[in-house]
Amino acid sequence: MASSRGQLLVSNLGVLNKYLVIAFASALLGGCISAPPRDSAAAGRLPGSQPAAPSESTPAPASTERAQGTAPERTGASTLLLEQGRAQHEAGAYADATSTIERALRIDPNNPELWLELGEIKWDEGNREQAELMARKALSLAAGDRAVESRAMRLIR
Repeated sequence: MASSRGQLLVSNLGVLNKYLVIAFASALLGGCISAPPRDSAAAGRLPGSQPAAPSESTPAPASTERAQGTAPERTGASTLLLEQGRAQHEAGAYADATSTIERALRIDPNNPELWLELGEIKWDEGNREQAELMARKALSLAAGDRAVESRAMRLIR
């Protein structure tokens, strides 16, 4: 009888040991897993490393460019749509130009050039009130860009 109690005790300890090993391994491995960084700039860096210094190929932020009075460089779909909208505007296709510029604004709503172009289209359509609203929106986004401010003021006066 003592022998069977001893075997039962040993088998229970064996099961307990297995659970302890599994719990310890889970805790150990759980500490190795972490969520990805929230900062997209930090996504490519190793933890604890410093961000790379800006290089000549890194574009300056738009706020710096605006503070210096220069227009930010815009590329991509909104720029292509702006060019297409200008061509449609110059051809007198105001509805098409409006549609194209509004599409570009959905992509880049903080681009004052897009708001100006839409204001100029509205002006040419005879909708002076809408033209002025678009010009005022462009002015609010221009932040020191003298060319944008000058074009906007022509629509407001």
